Amino acid sequence: MCSFIHSEIKTHLAPRLGAIPLQGLTPIHLQDYKERALREGRVDGSGGLSPATVRYHLNILNGALEEAVSLGYVTRNVARSVKKSRITRAPVVTLAMQDIPRFLKAARDILYGRLFYTALWTGMRLGELLAVRWCDINFELGTSPWSSPSTSTVALAI
Repeated sequence: MCSFIHSEIKTHLAPRLGAIPLQGLTPIHLQDYKERALREGRVDGSGGLSPATVRYHLNILNGALEEAVSLGYVTRNVARSVKKSRITRAPVVTLAMQDIPRFLKAARDILYGRLFYTALWTGMRLGELLAVRWCDINFELGTSPWSSPSTSTVALAI
């Protein structure tokens, strides 16, 4: 079992649902778990868990209960009866074009300044930026596997 899943089970699911016998688990138990987790689920007591985290917990339970059905421990998966929380995504906030030169000027002398420059001019995501190796860049042609013809020289002129 993945250690992250194990941690979520141990920290959140087992304390709230672990005392209920598997055959006695009902959709009402899971609905109550969901509502309480959204309202007061944080371990530090500072509020509720995010809808995405609660959905993840319900997915863990769904998978475990599917396995329990296939092994004959229970006759139905009660997690299927619980409606998942809606997840609303916050809008992405980006730099305005007129703010980019000021940002790059401020970032010029810091450790990650060149990384920021490359990200802004190539559109690369963090994982892509961190995966770049020297052998991936063709300095003679001014290209990399992630560059387009219009951005290759800008991105590599760091």
